[in-house]
Amino acid sequence: MVVKKEVLIINENHSVTALLKSYLVSKKCNVTISHTNTEFLLAINSNRYSSIITDILLVGTSGLELINTIKNNSTKSKVFVLSHMDQQVQKEMISELGAISFLTFPIDLGYLNSVIE
Repeated sequence: MVVKKEVLIINENHSVTALLKSYLVSKKCNVTISHTNTEFLLAINSNRYSSIITDILLVGTSGLELINTIKNNSTKSKVFVLSHMDQQVQKEMISELGAISFLTFPIDLGYLNSVIE
């Protein structure tokens, strides 16, 4: 029996979350979507995720604050930060906070699949 990976996607853009969810479900992952900080907090407190993909820019909070929340919840989730901007300063900050990878658009789905495994 194959154990499905639990993946949480946090992004306000419904098109982005739909695309990522469709791809990850095809790779046999269980996917939860959060479009707001409130949905994220409910999800992180009710389930354990092997991987979390978060946008770095969110209304009312930031991906950096979300990473701190994840870290403070003692979760062992792999965290991936998604951004339209490829900035070295952001990459360094998320790395220091414990994120695994910084993903930019267009998303390399092959790479995403390899790091979620």
